[in-house]
Amino acid sequence: MYAILFVTSGAVPLALGWFGVIASILAAAGIFLNLINPNLSMASFLVMIPYELVLGFWLLFQGGRIGLP
Repeated sequence: MYAILFVTSGAVPLALGWFGVIASILAAAGIFLNLINPNLSMASFLVMIPYELVLGFWLLFQGGRIGLP
């Protein structure tokens, strides 16, 4: 949900926001696949790690600027 809000508000670059949306969808699919077969690993969350790190550094150093200052 936060990734969609980041895309619509423009607080982060558009590519980073959409990467978060895609990573969230893959993570949700991984959860459902893990429910079907518990032996599956949670490798779908590996896409979420770089997104969270880059987003964290972006917000830390650039801030969530919305619109013109």
